Amino acid sequence: MKVYLIFLIPVFALVSCGKSDENTSDESSVESQEVKIENGVKTVYFKGTEKIRFRGNVNKDSLWEGKVSAFRENGLLWSVLTYANGIENGVKTVYFKGTDKIRFRGNVNKDSLWEGKVSAFRENGLLWSVLTYANGIENGVAQVYHPNGKLFYSGEYEKGQKKGVWYFYSFEGKFIKEVSYEKAYD
Repeated sequence: MKVYLIFLIPVFALVSCGKSDENTSDESSVESQEVKIENGVKTVYFKGTEKIRFRGNVNKDSLWEGKVSAFRENGLLWSVLTYANGIENGVKTVYFKGTDKIRFRGNVNKDSLWEGKVSAFRENGLLWSVLTYANGIENGVAQVYHPNGKLFYSGEYEKGQKKGVWYFYSFEGKFIKEVSYEKAYD
């Protein structure tokens, strides 16, 4: 049972991120925000403060363009998002609270859903997992690592369902077993 509990924790960490972790890109969620645009740089402040919530370049229509930084209310970096014509679409990096260490890094599509390979890291900087997504749903190779950096298990998803053979390894990196999954749908 212990193997299965450990198996679910890393997957849940990324699955819960199908909608790309936290909604760092929703500038409308704070009422009456002060917004300043100077020399093609847009700065959005937390309501009633001079604390920066978002800062990045804008295009001629004042829409986000390129990398946009999102900050926590304490001033620490929360995430760096990539925009094209005001729509989040591209590389997204999310940081652990209170640190400059990366928690998640991957691409998001125009709907802010993970797309392609998404890497999750432990707070010590070691890789935790790499999952492949299509429109926010696991679809492709999945690899999860033990806290010591050795491969824990690997397999493949198809439309959010485990498929094929999954391989499990001990903390020391030795092969333990394989489990075969049939498609859960037709």
